[in-house]
Amino acid sequence: VALAVALYSRRLSCPTAFPSAMHGFSGSTFVPNFERLPFLLGLDERMAQCAEGSPRIFVYETSERWSRPLLECTEGLTATEAWIPLQVFRSTCRVERAEEAELFLVPWYARCLHFRGQRVPDAHRLRDSLFSYANDSLDLLLAGLPHFEARRRDHVFVFAEEHWPVPIGVFSPGGILGDSIILSPEAHPLECSSGSGCTHMPWHRRHVAVPSFVDSWRTAVLRRFNRDLEDR
Repeated sequence: VALAVALYSRRLSCPTAFPSAMHGFSGSTFVPNFERLPFLLGLDERMAQCAEGSPRIFVYETSERWSRPLLECTEGLTATEAWIPLQVFRSTCRVERAEEAELFLVPWYARCLHFRGQRVPDAHRLRDSLFSYANDSLDLLLAGLPHFEARRRDHVFVFAEEHWPVPIGVFSPGGILGDSIILSPEAHPLECSSGSGCTHMPWHRRHVAVPSFVDSWRTAVLRRFNRDLEDR
């Protein structure tokens, strides 16, 4: 299994820590997601069924600059930013015509792409770089979203961890994402700087806290050991 994953990863430029041997586990950190490869690679034709009355969602097909490499960005707790767009894209909630949409979801693997560019072993320097995203990168992303200016309130962005990948002013009232919907597992994201350390960011009025990603292998283990309430 690990060899098969390694071949997929090499082919798709995805260095996912081969091999890994820790705590009695031998293989790859990507192995827990191996059975989901057909879904990740678009080979599974099944569609997730949305409940009646669910919003109609247009998912932007952003360029590889913002949503690649696929496999490397779909493992680990911060993979939320990749899995949510993938799951919505392959669901009955998705609409192909923007005119029919109630919401617009923007695939952007911001956290994954940022850390792929970090080759600094010093933890403090790495922390200080968390908010080093250039404003022009966000401007470039938004420039490729043809419906953003007219419908900012209906656009949805996913940020996978406590360090949101854009400067704090972006989310302030009047900021460019101040009226957009933000999905994040972190209810109290942080703003960090080398001088003052980390403080909680101001509350964003359209921030929705969501569960973080848990891989399919661990989900199956949890289900296997699940008990009825009266047996717990």
